[in-house]
Order: sequence, then C-alpha cells, then structure tokens
Amino acid sequence: MNSYEIDQKGESRISFIGILFAAYAAITPIHQALLTSSGSTINKYLAILIMIMIIIEALLNGGILEIDSILLRNAIMFLGWIILTAVWSVSHSSTIASLTTIGSDIIFFLLCSGYAWTAREKS
Repeated sequence: MNSYEIDQKGESRISFIGILFAAYAAITPIHQALLTSSGSTINKYLAILIMIMIIIEALLNGGILEIDSILLRNAIMFLGWIILTAVWSVSHSSTIASLTTIGSDIIFFLLCSGYAWTAREKS
C-alpha cells in the first residue's frame, strides 16, 4: 500500500481529538502541579473536552463508537464492585468524591476505547 492509498483511507491523519488526547497523556504525570484556582486539574478539563468531542463526532457521523460487549460488561462489573465497597466505607463524604472521579474515569475509558482511532493516532 503506497502513501497515497493510506492518505485516501485517512489512516495518516491526526484528528484534533488525537492531539488533545496526546496532550492529556503527556501532562498526566504532572497533573497535580497544574492545579487551577478551584482545585481541579487541567487534565480533568481536557478529559471532559475529549469526551464531549467524541460524543459530538459520534452523533454527527451516525454512531462511530463501537464499544465491545466484553469491555462494557467488565467495566460495569468493576463499577459495581467499587459501589459495593463504598457501602462499607467509613468516610462516606470522601467515598462519594472518589466515586465521582472513578465513574468519570470509567466513562472516559469507554469512550476512548470505542472511538475509531487511526493507525497514526495509535502510534
């Protein structure tokens, strides 16, 4: 396959979502150093922006998200386990905050897993 054929299939492109995800991955190790005035991190806002853009692109392109049933089942089982352990938690207020973070991380993981990344974006 020559480079023209790869370009025709879109495999060599890097989308804006891909660039945002690369930035998200690059600043993850230092995300606590990048706190905003409200105490949130820049990574949190990047993840929210990436999720919104994936959902918008899925809606515009007629449902490009392909979430594997095994992946979804395992994510739901993991979330169930987390909720079950929260019942036995001593500090319920901190547990609720943790559940919010873990829940958003699971949604982010599922959306990114179901997104149709190009070969160049994967590499």
